[in-house]
Parts: sequence; structure tokens; C-alpha cells
Amino acid sequence: MLSSWVLEKLEALKDEQILLVQNSLRLLPEADGAVHRFANESGFTVIIASTNLVFRELFEKAAISKDAKKLLLIDRAPARRRAQASLSKAPPPFYPDLLSKTAAAAHIDISLRQFLIEKTGDPNWPQESNDPRFARLITGCIDAVLKAHASLRVAHPTRFTDHDFKTIVAYSALGVPDAAFKRLEARSYWRIGLIGYPALEELDTLAPEVAHSIRAELRSAPAPSCWFADSPPELIVRAFYLSTILIQHVDHWKLLLAGIDPDLKAFSEMDAALIREAAPELVSIDPQRAHRDLQEVENSLSREALNLILLDQLGITANGRFAEVIANERYSIISSISRTSSTLRSWPSSAACHRIPRFLLWLTTDSALSVVSGSRLIRHG
Repeated sequence: MLSSWVLEKLEALKDEQILLVQNSLRLLPEADGAVHRFANESGFTVIIASTNLVFRELFEKAAISKDAKKLLLIDRAPARRRAQASLSKAPPPFYPDLLSKTAAAAHIDISLRQFLIEKTGDPNWPQESNDPRFARLITGCIDAVLKAHASLRVAHPTRFTDHDFKTIVAYSALGVPDAAFKRLEARSYWRIGLIGYPALEELDTLAPEVAHSIRAELRSAPAPSCWFADSPPELIVRAFYLSTILIQHVDHWKLLLAGIDPDLKAFSEMDAALIREAAPELVSIDPQRAHRDLQEVENSLSREALNLILLDQLGITANGRFAEVIANERYSIISSISRTSSTLRSWPSSAACHRIPRFLLWLTTDSALSVVSGSRLIRHG
């Protein structure tokens, strides 16, 4: 979206001989294909530099080139370095000679604040929009920021305080722009905990008053959402997904969870009905993330933990139990049909094969057989 906005401005100036673009916030990627396509089609030679040494070297090459008829300079030096010299950092590009030859309209400063003003029609975006710390969060979720701003206008047609700005940035970075200026809902809790948690930690410093409010709302939510306010999300996610798997097969899943990993005992006090309701919702929020988290949960299980779950608790080697456990399983990571078919050739149908969870496939490996030696489990083939 930002690239398109910049391109619109460049297109209007494509007949100029020199274009100077200040990209101090680095909103335009260095290898942006759209800008290079514009340059090629419009006959510009592109120079991208953040230091004067690099700029002068490239500029001298362009000056002696017969092909360089028009020049597009993209200055990526941070605004702070341009405003204040430092002995420890290379000086920014310095080009008074070019400036004297460049039309005022052909000197473009890529301002995130200006972009937001033009996209929303709201002139009240604060100067903090161009603060590199806020800009980095905003550019990572532009669509969400615009959506959160729209929510502000619904709630308050004219108000735009500094707190409003930080709320827009915070809820957008957390992946819940629809929840800005509203009370959080269950789906928002999960998005914050699973997707937006790194941003929440950053917001503790950048917008502490907003982050404090969000953490307070999390603490008032039912488990496991309340734990996201003060505990590492990795442990909570692991406890939730392992509970989701165990609850399908045993009633004493809380005790089993603590037995598998004592670190998860503090996160075992979840309501079974909530888990059954939240699990499909959580998967729908980000299927790929859910797949990855489930896989990490299963990969974390030691041989002893698998032995405890499958042999001691589920009695997988008892007659008929293997098929029963597979029939009940809905969330555990599944292997491909081809791999399953090759390791369990006695399984009746490929349609059933694709639902065999990875932790059950563990039992078909040679390493697993050493653990269950003496049992009635027989590996075919």
C-alpha cells in the first residue's frame, strides 16, 4: 500500500530530470520491485544510499554513464543522523549540487503521517506517526491501523488524542484492530496471546498506559486467556494444546498434564468446555500457526512422556484401543497419507490413515519398539 502511494507521486513527476526521495523511515524497501520498474520504464537511473560515501561513489558512476539521462535518488539516511552529526556513524548523503538542479516538487519526503492523513482524510494524525518506533509497528499492519482509526471515528467522530493514537497503534500491532475502543472479546484474547504477544512486550515501553490497560483486561478473562497477561505465551500454548489432545481421551487430563511436564501444572486449571469451544476457534484464527504450535507440542514430548500417555494411560496396545484412540483424535498433528501408509500397512484404508496423529506414528518406529518391547503391539512390514 505504501509502495503504491509513493508510486502515484513518482508517476506524476516522471518527466522530471531529477527526483529526490527521502526515505528516512525506510518505508520503501530497498529492493522494491515496483519502484525499479517505474525507473526502468521512465528512463531513470536509480541510486539508493544511506551514507555519503556510497552516494558519491554511485553518483560519480552515473555521471559518466552515457545511459544515465535521468536520476532517481532514494536517500535512506535516518532523520536523526541527518539532523545531528556523529563521529561514530558515517555521514548521510550530502547533495547540495543536486538540490540546486531539482525542482521543489520533485523533492519528495516519504512521511508516514502524510500517508495516513491522505488515506483517512483526517489531518489530526500526530507527529509521533513519524517516530521510528511507532512507524515500525504501523508499517507492519497498515490495513489494521486504518481499520482501528475507522473504529475511533465511529466511537468519537472528531476526537483524536495522543492516547487515541497509541490505542490505534497498539491494538493494530496486536492483531485486534476491531477491538480498539471496545471491550475485548474471547477471540481477541487469543489473537493477543498467540499472535500479538511480542508487540505487547514492546508496547510496555512505547505506550505503557495502553499496554497496562490491555494486560488488565487479559487478567479479568477466563483461563487460559488471563495467563497471557503475565506468563510466557509458549508455556500457555503448550499447556492448552496438550490439554486439547488429552481431553479427547481421558477424564483425568489435568493430572496427566502435570505428570507429563510439571512446568505445565500451573496452567492446568482450564475448563474442559472452554477448551472444546476454543480449540476450533483458535485453529480458525491462524491455521498455519495452529499447525506449527501443535507440531512443537508433540515434538517436545519425550520418550518417557509418550510411554506414559500411550501405554500407561491410553493402553494403546490393548485389543482395539489403537483404532479407538485414532477415531477420537481431532487435533494432533497428522502425517501424510504416504508416510502413514508405508509405516502402517495393515491399516484398513487410506481414508483413515490421514487422521493418524504423529504421536501415534511414533509407536511404529524402530526406536519406539525398544520402549514397548514385550507388549502386544506388532509392526507389520
